[in-house]
Amino acid sequence: MTKTPGNKVYPNDALTIIYDVIEAGGCVCWIRNTVDDALSIFQQLLKDGKIPADDMLLFHSRFAFIDRMTIEEKTLNWFGKEAPVAARRGKVLIATQVVEQSLDLDFDCMISDLAPVDLLIQRAGRLQRHIRDAQGNCKRELPDERPSPVLHILAPEWQPDAQKAWLGEELRGTGYVYPDHGCLWRTQALLHQLGVIRMPEDARKLVDGVYEQMITAPPTLQTVSDLAFGKVLSQRSIAGQNLLRCDKGYDRNASDFMWDQEREFSTRLGEEGFDLYLAWLDDEGQLQPITNEDDFRWEKSRLSVRASWWAKYSGSLNCPNEDILEQFRTKQHRPAARVVLVSPDGEAPYYSKRFGLTGQI
Repeated sequence: MTKTPGNKVYPNDALTIIYDVIEAGGCVCWIRNTVDDALSIFQQLLKDGKIPADDMLLFHSRFAFIDRMTIEEKTLNWFGKEAPVAARRGKVLIATQVVEQSLDLDFDCMISDLAPVDLLIQRAGRLQRHIRDAQGNCKRELPDERPSPVLHILAPEWQPDAQKAWLGEELRGTGYVYPDHGCLWRTQALLHQLGVIRMPEDARKLVDGVYEQMITAPPTLQTVSDLAFGKVLSQRSIAGQNLLRCDKGYDRNASDFMWDQEREFSTRLGEEGFDLYLAWLDDEGQLQPITNEDDFRWEKSRLSVRASWWAKYSGSLNCPNEDILEQFRTKQHRPAARVVLVSPDGEAPYYSKRFGLTGQI
């Protein structure tokens, strides 16, 4: 399959691409690298009013699990392999990395923010994933009758001698999510050089070209990459401290930290974060989850947020007092958990089933 990932676009170009695809009766996905960027473009599409609101969907990580399951189901109904033509036609998904893996999705057109080459390959795997006819019906055999697949990439102007702020304001969040700027630059350099690639034939060449550093990044960006690599080494050291020494058996000596009641372990590298629960106060002043479906109602009312996000927005959120919070932490065995108050149906000025947790009133 031939894909053309070198088609660099700007934000307004991306919107034009979306409108053109929808007018032609296709479906499109734009994968953004940060939740805030996804929210921003989704709100812009709603404001423009050119596409019915019911034909657009926002999917990111800052939804409570119960709402995320609903969105995931709708995403599969619209863009899954067996989705009927009527369900696919004219639909838009604005998403983050949550759609990179696991979900079997198939889009007629895709836009992506610049990302490391292996992630772009993953994202491209959702572009015309299944064989369809010109109307969008699944077929058993080639050829696919849709126009040739094109992965449009939101990227900065090509800069052979890029400096520290090369990503610009539009992709500032991308530089935070993917701190190895040398990797990002080499990805863009390789795509700029090749223009058109064939998948899966070119996958190894692309990955090796970026990660084996066959192209030398500008000195300024290499310095940024070296700092990012130093952080990776530090994270490996921290991970080593969290290891259980199996040869010690079920014993306090098996770990330096596992018996610390005030400590919660993370299974992922990255910025520190914690569980956030959405709840409402009943007439007796007791916290209640936003769903009462089954025994896992508190887990379905949970989402995760970064510590920096909480520091920035917590002042604008309605939270229970410390006594109620401590009672909740003790009962749920979550010493570091936070709780945000919403209505019984799970809505608030800073949270909605459509937008997720925005932190803004």
